[in-house]
Amino acid sequence: MEQLVNGQYGTEASISPIRTERPSSSNEARWEALQRMAEAGAFAISLVDGLVTVVRSSWERYPSLSSMGSAEGRLESGRAIAESMSNRPLVMACTSARQARSLTDAQDSRDHRHLTGNRTAEGLHVYCGSMDAAIRRSLTYAAFADVLCYRVASLDLMEARAFASEIHAAFPEKTLGIGFSVELGADVMRQVKRLADMGYGYSFFIFGDSVVFPKFPHSSPWVLFDDSEEMDHPCVDDTNTQIAGLTSALSSNGPSSSPYRLQC
Repeated sequence: MEQLVNGQYGTEASISPIRTERPSSSNEARWEALQRMAEAGAFAISLVDGLVTVVRSSWERYPSLSSMGSAEGRLESGRAIAESMSNRPLVMACTSARQARSLTDAQDSRDHRHLTGNRTAEGLHVYCGSMDAAIRRSLTYAAFADVLCYRVASLDLMEARAFASEIHAAFPEKTLGIGFSVELGADVMRQVKRLADMGYGYSFFIFGDSVVFPKFPHSSPWVLFDDSEEMDHPCVDDTNTQIAGLTSALSSNGPSSSPYRLQC
């Protein structure tokens, strides 16, 4: 189920059930655009004057991917909506192909190189997730995205460098993003700095079903699309203590806005 939270930039906020009341008439167009983005499959949407976030689904450690064509279609629709807005949001395309272990639909021939030909117990196609898969998908998404991003269970700087090298060889000016799981006690800000040196302008962290952005990288609105498929799994919140610890650690590491989180 889609969820929405309203708050202020620089504040940490839990997701609350989607609101049913409509905004004032001055915000009508923006509200409708946000709803269209959510329907197009956005994972999260953030506006400038007051945080507005739509959560499409939780992120699993080993996700099931949408077909490349389906994910491309969602992203293309989202880009078209963004272009229609007076204050166009930055479009971020994040692939889960590095961690994926299954694919929902094998109709797109571009996915075949990563399939084993077997099926899971649920009838999904067994998918061999890899950096090659993540890079290939990101290159496809580049036509519709301002920022190309991938997510991974644990950060590997050599893989991050390889991703950056391949993307920048084809699109030298394209900004990069990355999402990864972290453990408390890790020198997160040092990792973020090393990633920034490679061209990663956006980083976010994953704790179970929660996503934490350490700071707002710019003052513009943004929308995040992801190519994993929403699966029918219960959402369990057992990460509050870890998030609180990460929030404290980030707040003590140089100037930045307080983190905010997306949580199912």
